[in-house]
Amino acid sequence: MTQQTDHIAAFGSEFTAFWAHWTALPRTGGLPHIRDYLDSAVPRLQPNVSMMDCLSATAMRVRHMGTAVAEVTGELTGKSGEALYAQNIRAIATQTAWTAASHPCGYTVKRTLTTQKGLAMDMHGLVLPILTDTPDYLCLVAYNDILSFNRNIKRADRPGFKTVIGFSDVTWLDIGAGVPD
Repeated sequence: MTQQTDHIAAFGSEFTAFWAHWTALPRTGGLPHIRDYLDSAVPRLQPNVSMMDCLSATAMRVRHMGTAVAEVTGELTGKSGEALYAQNIRAIATQTAWTAASHPCGYTVKRTLTTQKGLAMDMHGLVLPILTDTPDYLCLVAYNDILSFNRNIKRADRPGFKTVIGFSDVTWLDIGAGVPD
């Protein structure tokens, strides 16, 4: 666990705080419940949090977007999650999410976002599974480095998010059930 904590800490103190909060939550069958997460959410982190329902290995739906995330992408709650990704990386992004939710395990990832004006910016994420009251919906909660993205994109280029064109540097996190092969 120390190696994973060190890996997460390399992304910054907010990632470490998100990981610490998630790992401290009560567990049912090895995972925290969305209710427990939301009841004790860390206010300063929530603007950078998103939640995704994983419906299959090819389909996701946005359950929640924090205000900082929505400022970049537009408000997408209730919409298709896979549509955030360019066609050439959509399958790997949705399969990775499905694997994390169904295995269950967590992961860190580097996503490359583009704006309508063609600017590209890397944004890291820490993605972890979470239980819901709907057994058919596997859910992930993610902390996203949106503030870094916003600091580096001029106000005139926001909310000009176009798509996620890169999905790389996935590192699986063992949360008690091992990691995928």
